[in-house]
Parts: sequence; structure tokens; C-alpha cells
Amino acid sequence: MFHFLTIDNIYVIISKVRRITNKKEDMIKTLIRIRDEQGISQRKLAEISGIKQPSIARPESGRTVPNVITLNKLLTPLGYTLTISRIDE
Repeated sequence: MFHFLTIDNIYVIISKVRRITNKKEDMIKTLIRIRDEQGISQRKLAEISGIKQPSIARPESGRTVPNVITLNKLLTPLGYTLTISRIDE
């Protein structure tokens, strides 16, 4: 079955993509803020998390987005964890 995209459908899709992109950017900014507030360098975070420093630098510079497992490994030694919550439409 084919579904034709209408202007309204395209707007909804673009809106959802923007929300996801904004959430990813917010997530990285939050990680950087937490790390900075605790005075922990990327090198130190690499040591305590077991994640290599370049794998920390890439998402912090906006080149990549870490997967959930990596993000959790980075947050745990900082005293944080991931949570899942419903996104209001």
C-alpha cells in the first residue's frame, strides 16, 4: 500500500526530525556541562569510563552521536544515568 505525502505529513516528519536532532544536541551539551562542572577533562573521563578519548572528543565536537551504551559508560562515572521518558507530541 502506498502512502502519499501531503504538506501536513511532511511538516510533521520535519518537526519530529528537528526534535530528535535538538535532543541529541542537548544530550551532548549536557554531558559537556556535567564534565566541566566536575572539572574532569576528556582524558580523565576516558580513564575512568574506559572509553577512548577520541570517542569522547568526536561527539563533543559534533562530528558523531554516541550510542546509548557509550553514553551510559560516560555518564556513570560522573554520577548520572540515562532515563527514558515519553515525548509529548
